[in-house]
Amino acid sequence: MPAPVPGHGMIDLSRTQSPVIHLAAAPPGDGPPPDLTDVSFVSAQEGFGVTFGGGISRTGDAGVSWVRLFQRDGTRLIQLGFSDAANGMALGRDGCLPGPNCTGATVVVRTGDGGATWRVIQPATPTPQIADALPWLQVVAVSAEVSYAVHDPDQNGAPIAGLDGGMIATDDGGAHWHTLPLPPGFTTGGGLSFLSPLRGYVTGWRGDTNAAQILATDDGGQSWRVVYAAPAFPLRAVQFLDPRHGFAGGGWGGKPGEGVLPPEALVATDDGGATWQTVYRRDNMRGGQPITRLRFVSPTTGWSALGGCNSLGENGPCGGLLRFTTDGGRTWNATRKDIVRFSSVGAAAWLVRGDLPHLSAPSVLDRTTDGGASWQTFWHPAALTVDRVQFVGPQVGWIDTNAGVFQTVDGGAHWMPYTFGAPVVMEDRPVFASPTVVLAFHGQDALLDPARDPHRDLLRSDDGGRTWQPVPLALPASVDPGGSPMLAFAGPDDGWLTLVTDCHSSPCPSAVFATTDGGRSWQARTPAVFAGSPLSFGDNRHGAAVGKGMASDYLLLTADGGGTWAQQPLPPVVRVGSTAPGGDPPSAPSVVGAGGGPSGSIWFAGMLPQGGEGALFHSDDAGQHWTISRLGRLSPGQIRFVTPLDGWLIASASGQAGALLVTHDGGQSWQQVWPVIVA
Repeated sequence: MPAPVPGHGMIDLSRTQSPVIHLAAAPPGDGPPPDLTDVSFVSAQEGFGVTFGGGISRTGDAGVSWVRLFQRDGTRLIQLGFSDAANGMALGRDGCLPGPNCTGATVVVRTGDGGATWRVIQPATPTPQIADALPWLQVVAVSAEVSYAVHDPDQNGAPIAGLDGGMIATDDGGAHWHTLPLPPGFTTGGGLSFLSPLRGYVTGWRGDTNAAQILATDDGGQSWRVVYAAPAFPLRAVQFLDPRHGFAGGGWGGKPGEGVLPPEALVATDDGGATWQTVYRRDNMRGGQPITRLRFVSPTTGWSALGGCNSLGENGPCGGLLRFTTDGGRTWNATRKDIVRFSSVGAAAWLVRGDLPHLSAPSVLDRTTDGGASWQTFWHPAALTVDRVQFVGPQVGWIDTNAGVFQTVDGGAHWMPYTFGAPVVMEDRPVFASPTVVLAFHGQDALLDPARDPHRDLLRSDDGGRTWQPVPLALPASVDPGGSPMLAFAGPDDGWLTLVTDCHSSPCPSAVFATTDGGRSWQARTPAVFAGSPLSFGDNRHGAAVGKGMASDYLLLTADGGGTWAQQPLPPVVRVGSTAPGGDPPSAPSVVGAGGGPSGSIWFAGMLPQGGEGALFHSDDAGQHWTISRLGRLSPGQIRFVTPLDGWLIASASGQAGALLVTHDGGQSWQQVWPVIVA
């Protein structure tokens, strides 16, 4: 075992050892490519997808399984659109080297035969800047040859030289692009809709009259007429179903307390734009995002998505909430899915979740067939990443992943999909006190529910999360409603809750509550300054957390169930992703048994200050001395020990975040496991 290191002394790296780490390759599979970036469905069953690695794939079973059609190494494909089942166009970059950034030339990849063959095109554009930006513009493919493009309303950044709030088009399948004439003073707002290669609509803002406008063309953009003009709010999305029925959405957006009302609104016409009616408008000063995407399938049924960056400092694309309507946009059912791009066919929709441009998370594909009321997730085994792990004993546990929640009842040998009943979802981070008792803070979006009562946000379930009952809480007025509540349990009865507070100085103490009856009632405990990481208790008395100080962080220990907390210095570590020692806290500690004595221990994961190497820190004497295990190329995240010998670790391994590792010998060796999912 590694030599102990005094808690008050310097870390001597020569006295550390490295556990044995076994990494495992992902099992094979035919799910969506793990580097999927965009999809386009031409029917309820048939769709196409493009990848960060230059691939194009097809599915014939609504996204469950995929077959590769095209591969071009060194190419990164960003977006994909089909004008019909035969004609599609993908946009991306060519000549890319490994890494998150690519400075290669823009490439267009086209098919005219439903994906059987693909043609690679190096597009010619009015300026080099337009060519560089083309994969990130709002591009609408109208036919095999004709496409139009404007600035994407979800993007941020400086104006594009040569585009300057204008519009470009191609009439030869993307080989050559040219600018279209627009009325003087008109700047496009991101909305673009075409019924045919010649007839279309574009939204924008007229600076000299300070009004939003919708322009219509019947000759492919050579001339325009105004079909909507009003100073109420900017329009960032438009869609016409036919020459008579159209919708346009937008709003001012803005941060809470900032901006101009309304943050979002929708107008509609049923006479070709001769008259318009505001069918939806949300007025409050809690801020929000404007409508930036519209996908109606009839005058009553359709999708919208919010988006747009609220400040110049945000890096686009800035996506937002996906919603569904069946009454012409007068009311919306929120899906709790934040998206940038999506594809829809009727009440079915597909969206790609991942962070491929930054190489931090692989992709999975979400699908709904009922307007967002329920979702299925499809994934390739190599794309499954674990975000959180919790156990209530050596055999029963749960993992939160990018594909949903899974439960094991055999110590992790097999995992089964686990679904929570409404209104709780995985993002609420439910905490299990036992296999049947679950608690969660349901942080419903206050923008969608202005009457939200934060005193009723704590929910409790006695049937494993299938049904929920509110637990009244007497919260102090200083509790920050936008903060992140933290729950922890040590057995089925004893639990703790911390809530962030607002104060006039930083750091602010958290409100602390405890329960001894499985979460049915809660009593206030002594406030403490936590560093944003959850508490961990080994029994009903011994617990630990990371405290937040003015200059550095420290370990907080309690031996009386959270009644009082004692400070203990931490080894000089930084959390994964931090660049300055002491700047960010390590991961939340994991307490096993009586964490301050011979029958228990404290674990947490962090980074060594020299070289940024991952490490595990282990103390059997309440933080007086630390055993340090170097992890080499592993970057650790959450660690959770179930017994003194059995523990789970989430880490970045081989460049992929969310790898799951297990130990059965007290951390002397770790084995990567790919969860085996069973129905």
